[in-house]
Amino acid sequence: MSTLSTSKRLFWTSVKDSDDPEDIQAYLTKYPDGYFVDLANDKLAKLKGAQIASAESTKNSTTTERSATPSAGQTVQPPQSEQVSFVAQNQTVYAKNGGQVRAQPDGHAALLAKLQTNTEVTATGVSSDGKWWRVTTADGQTGYMHKTVVSEQPIQTASAAPSQAPLVQQQPMAGLPMPTASRC
Repeated sequence: MSTLSTSKRLFWTSVKDSDDPEDIQAYLTKYPDGYFVDLANDKLAKLKGAQIASAESTKNSTTTERSATPSAGQTVQPPQSEQVSFVAQNQTVYAKNGGQVRAQPDGHAALLAKLQTNTEVTATGVSSDGKWWRVTTADGQTGYMHKTVVSEQPIQTASAAPSQAPLVQQQPMAGLPMPTASRC
């Protein structure tokens, strides 16, 4: 394992259980193409959602406490897992930031592939909340990519920019005449 890979893993291990969104954002800022980018984005979204929900629940805490306590003879149903719905799409999109293709639209799902920047995939759907793309890779594999690792346009990379050597002007050295064109 390379030193860089070890650094990313150590950084992620140090912040993954944090309840502070700034810790997760720090990982994403430092390693935007890190192996754990999908997990980090998912955790960040949940933490930000929890902060909003927490502020709202504080307003209605007494009502919530009364309704959350079952009365005698009443059974409590466990929460159902979230089902993500998709809107059909048929367009070419491009991987960015080391685009990770997951088995399910969940940052904890199995990693199917990690694509290079600008790898073309066919988007067959986008989640109704806009967070996940359902994609098909060139080899026919279907998976899911988080919105942060998908672009609808190719990404401009530094190597794609035309290189141009800077113009250098000759300056006369002190005491020496400037060379002139000779006439033949």
